[in-house]
Amino acid sequence: MVSVTGPVRSRNEDACMMLTLNDGRSLLMSADGMGGHADGHLASRLALLGTCIGMRNTLAGHPSVSSEELLTQGFAAAKKLLHDATAADRLDKSAGTTLIATLVERTRYVTSYLGDGGAFVRRADGMLEPLMHPQKSSSTVLERYLAASTPQDWEPETTVRARSAGDTLVLGSDGVMDRVTIADVLDWLARSVATQGLSMQDALKQLVAHFAQLRADDGRLIADDNMSILAIRMPG
Repeated sequence: MVSVTGPVRSRNEDACMMLTLNDGRSLLMSADGMGGHADGHLASRLALLGTCIGMRNTLAGHPSVSSEELLTQGFAAAKKLLHDATAADRLDKSAGTTLIATLVERTRYVTSYLGDGGAFVRRADGMLEPLMHPQKSSSTVLERYLAASTPQDWEPETTVRARSAGDTLVLGSDGVMDRVTIADVLDWLARSVATQGLSMQDALKQLVAHFAQLRADDGRLIADDNMSILAIRMPG
């Protein structure tokens, strides 16, 4: 897991998190505070915190709850936390964030999301499967996102994919996902971990450091946004 400000922006408005639940499920989350709005850096962090609170409270009452319901309750708690922070004047009313969360079970990946960024699984044979479809009408206009005033019909989308041995799972913000060829990134990560002996963390650090130096043909830095990426490789 790596999250950096990048060479252009002055503050990192992304936030990400990886943890393991007591029942063995792994949780990966990525949030990107909305650019051009106040307190984006706070909104992204509150979204992760709220999701964790909602999931913890749900598990306390229903330990065997499905991943789909657990994520639904997590997103609802994240929205409530943003609302409460706004009501207490701790968060600007215009603040918003994207949110992607994947629960890794023994046999499935369950992903819920609002906004853009990306989530993919690379199979051991090199095939690539998306776990989400970015919700935006252009490179800069989100159709849906998480905020204190999120409309009720802006519920998170949820997808389910089978888990297989040797998969590489990756989540990230649009600062990475919209600016690279994701198939090449996942191929490189898989090779680096499987054949070069790098840990996934070291491989991600190398990837982001290299990406931060890339320039377009006109000399512009390609990495013109905050960059966050999380990845894990399944045994096998």
